[in-house]
Amino acid sequence: MNVRAKLMCVVTAAVVIGLSVGNLYAGTLVVTDVDSWFVARDGTAGATTLTDANTNSPKAGDATAGSDNADNASLGGTWGSTISLAEGETLNLSGTVTFTDSTFTDAAWRVGLYDDDGNQSGASDGGITIIAQDSNVGIANSGASFHEGRTDGFWMSTGGNSDDFDSSVQETAPSGSWTSGTTYDWSLSIVRTGVTSATTTFNVTGGGGFSTDASGSDSTHVLASDFDNIDTVGILFANSTNLDFAELGNIQISVVPEPSSLLLLIGCFSLLLMGRRRRS
Repeated sequence: MNVRAKLMCVVTAAVVIGLSVGNLYAGTLVVTDVDSWFVARDGTAGATTLTDANTNSPKAGDATAGSDNADNASLGGTWGSTISLAEGETLNLSGTVTFTDSTFTDAAWRVGLYDDDGNQSGASDGGITIIAQDSNVGIANSGASFHEGRTDGFWMSTGGNSDDFDSSVQETAPSGSWTSGTTYDWSLSIVRTGVTSATTTFNVTGGGGFSTDASGSDSTHVLASDFDNIDTVGILFANSTNLDFAELGNIQISVVPEPSSLLLLIGCFSLLLMGRRRRS
């Protein structure tokens, strides 16, 4: 390995390390708790009760049988910083959810990532959203869909100018059943595949053998600005749930860097190590 090649590797490695460390301290690479929650919109039964709002495991509803206190309610959660997703980066969001209801009939719900623009009940600056709907036996029964965020109405809504992704959503038929009082693990991933394109996947697994997932991509409706200043997780429980109480758990967010940056860093260090071994 000649001197020039070594120098280039050292400089490149330093740049990559510097960018990675900078992002790390900005909270964009490490796993971060979503631990500041608010009621973005009350449910149909009136003011929705929110507890454990300053943790990554908030709870919506009053747990009173038949109250429907969490029915059609919407929660927003933040983590103290914003994320601007670069091309090739992956944004991961995960957690658990438990629905409790005395007359449980439907598990329709929605998970999304947004720039809510500080407007907790009105329009947003957009974002990428996912709609995960379930009717007794699984998400595929009602259909899962992916949307570009709405900017002309309530920010978790998929009406107005919230466009569907332009590719058909691929779903795995669910196994098992969704039941009241059972905890389910879920995860949402968004990969920015280009300036105005993204691929999104959603997965749910849980007790009773329940499992399903969906994926979709878009290169038509997604805007470049949708990837900037993402600052809020949105979770909406549909008005068909008759939901008394919803427990969210261990909600965390993280960003995985573009793979070639890490491969370049590893490659340079490997070359430098080989050079040292040859000298010795």
